[in-house]
Amino acid sequence: MRFNTINSLEWYYANKDRARKNGMVARNKIRELRKKILYSLGEKCLKCGFSDERALQIDHVNSGGCREQKKYGTGMKYLNIVSASIFKQDGKYQLLCANCNIIKKFEKNEFSGQLKMLSEPVKEKSLFD
Repeated sequence: MRFNTINSLEWYYANKDRARKNGMVARNKIRELRKKILYSLGEKCLKCGFSDERALQIDHVNSGGCREQKKYGTGMKYLNIVSASIFKQDGKYQLLCANCNIIKKFEKNEFSGQLKMLSEPVKEKSLFD
C-alpha cells in the first residue's frame, strides 16, 4: 500500500515508532537552527542584555511578524527564512527577551485581536454613571 493512498492518521497508527522518531528528528533540527540564529543575533536581548535562551525571541525590527508567521508558520520553514535573512545581513530581525518584546509591542501598538484590547486605555467610570 502506498503512503499517498491512506490518510495520515491511519499511517500514524500503523507506524507510531517511525512517526515519533521523525518528530524527534524534526524538533532537534528546529532547536539546532534556532540556536544558530540566536548565536548570529548575539545570544542576548538587544535592549536589556538578558541571555537565557528560553525567554529570547526573534523580533521583526519593523513589525510584520504576525503576517510572516501566518504565511510561513513557526517551524523549520520560518526559521530557514529568518536564517537566510540574517545571512544576507538585511537587518530585518533582532533578538529581544520576552519582556522587552511585549513592551515594544505596546509602545508601537503592534497588537491584533484580544491583545489589542489590553493595549487600549481603560475608561474610568464613577459609581454614579
